[in-house]
Amino acid sequence: SSSSSSSSSSSSNLPKADFPCSVLRSCKHRRTSVKRCDFERRAASGATCNFDDFLGKNQPLGERHEHRQQQQSQQQQQQAQHISKQKLPFFPRNFLSALLLLCWSTIVFQPSEGLLLEVMITSKWSSRERRDIQRRAIRSCTNLLEGDHAVELLFFMGDFNGTDVEAAQREQEQFGDLVQVGGPDSDPTVARDATYVLERPAARTYRVAHGSKWLMENRPFADYVMYLDDDSYLHIPRLFKHLERDGSPSLAMGFLMETDLDWSGTNVCDLCDPCGPCRDDEGLQEFCSQFPDMAMGGCIMAIQNCHIFNDGEDLPSCVAGKLVGIRGLAEYFGSKTAPRWLLGMGWVFGRRIVQYIGHNADFLKVRGAADVMLGFWLVPLEGVGYVTMNNGQFHDHPSKISTFSKSCSPSSVLVHRMTTQQWEEDFDADT
Repeated sequence: SSSSSSSSSSSSNLPKADFPCSVLRSCKHRRTSVKRCDFERRAASGATCNFDDFLGKNQPLGERHEHRQQQQSQQQQQQAQHISKQKLPFFPRNFLSALLLLCWSTIVFQPSEGLLLEVMITSKWSSRERRDIQRRAIRSCTNLLEGDHAVELLFFMGDFNGTDVEAAQREQEQFGDLVQVGGPDSDPTVARDATYVLERPAARTYRVAHGSKWLMENRPFADYVMYLDDDSYLHIPRLFKHLERDGSPSLAMGFLMETDLDWSGTNVCDLCDPCGPCRDDEGLQEFCSQFPDMAMGGCIMAIQNCHIFNDGEDLPSCVAGKLVGIRGLAEYFGSKTAPRWLLGMGWVFGRRIVQYIGHNADFLKVRGAADVMLGFWLVPLEGVGYVTMNNGQFHDHPSKISTFSKSCSPSSVLVHRMTTQQWEEDFDADT
């Protein structure tokens, strides 16, 4: 666990400027650049774009989806009127018309249009290289989609924190995919895979909450939001196969976890099998007697944590610090155990959950690690549709020594902890 008293810099909006739409790249692939197409159509008529347009005040994805819904509704009404006029023998017309309308509504009037997916990446201003990698990867993978699915990639940014504002403006003018919601740009260094609570809002947690609020207000017709870590590779066609099969407005899809926040009371027999050698070890008994508030199992877990994350530190001081840390976690979260949560490499929420988080963004706890915090955010929500991706679909890169590392396979949908070198060696934009 870790804490920090540093405060975030004051929130500042991206600069505003008018510039020709023609600076944008070509609109060859319509599904990946719906918003860009709209700007280029305006450019053809000599219009200019205001910088605010790129912050999301235009809603082409939502407008397109709303137009499709209106068309479908009109088609249903016309078909219903046609059916009601038919003269069919043997049954009263009203009864049979109602029966046929029900069948047609079930079979014919199912939406045939594609799904709308927003990809949200919370990014530090200094991580331009990672943003460029993701732009290339998401664009390439989206081009391989079948059907009429639509994908929009957006990077949600915090306060500038000393960033070159002119460089930020140039990037925004070039790509139009930066959304500044404020909050800390980054967090102090903490151990990887460690749950933590800070003295101020955690950068990613804050942006997940307020980014969801922005999407709720500016992309209300998006079916799903993929919350993606900026060092994760996402195979978009495979993801859509899962969404087509398991999707719902209440979807919560990811690598599911259930963990203890305060494990100081862990029984030694839960760790050692058989437990006798651990329980009767005189050296362990003597060392752990220094910590009467910890069970022997909890003491052993603290020792293991210290060897992994604090190697070389004085062991008694480290174990004492672990105890203080986990007790602080339990106090902040209000529980010794965390409800089911989704690992931070990436997860997908359906529209209903995104709207729920967005509506409550100003009231949610945001000082803790984003992934664990998700479990607590979702507790009050009825009917969450959890879908596990623990069976080789979401995993760390196989080169990493990690509990979550697996070899890449045709089942792989998300691969986490990708370095620049691994992107260059392993990523094929054509496949």
